[in-house]
Amino acid sequence: MVYAETPVPIEVAPWVHVGAGVRSDGGDSRFARGLGAGAEATFRFPSSETRPSLRWRTGPWVGLDSSHDRTRIEGGLALNLAGSRVTSLSAWGLRIGIGQALTGETDIVSQLSWGTRFVGMRRWSQVGERPCPACVAPASGLRLFVAARRDVVGADRIELLAGIEWQPVGWGLGMIPD
Repeated sequence: MVYAETPVPIEVAPWVHVGAGVRSDGGDSRFARGLGAGAEATFRFPSSETRPSLRWRTGPWVGLDSSHDRTRIEGGLALNLAGSRVTSLSAWGLRIGIGQALTGETDIVSQLSWGTRFVGMRRWSQVGERPCPACVAPASGLRLFVAARRDVVGADRIELLAGIEWQPVGWGLGMIPD
């Protein structure tokens, strides 16, 4: 069977993550852990069509993260680099943004991730009737990440976490190819 693969204008990827690391409070270092969830909606760069082997995508993200002493609402800009195919076994992601803790503190956050990315709705059969390509498609994947957070006021607190992020929505549930 012959398939066509084409980029989808909007890819939506909800995620859950868990991580561990260190937190520094003005010279005092402690163990840190984090648990969170969120979603990103990325749009393709028109210029990425000239290099079909790699596709850049960017868009907003929003999340909820909880370390052992703070719960934060965060958001910002996501940038993804992955292959043009349905299955990318090496996809990079960068998120930068700002977060507000329920206790009032404001953090700057950045996260770098690497792993898989699956977008099943990029593919359709060329045999018979051709369906209309999707405008919005779920993306799934399994990624390793490193995240850093720093207080905006005072800048005494820095938190570094490493962990795993799972984007479970979509075909393959982010762990196996379609």
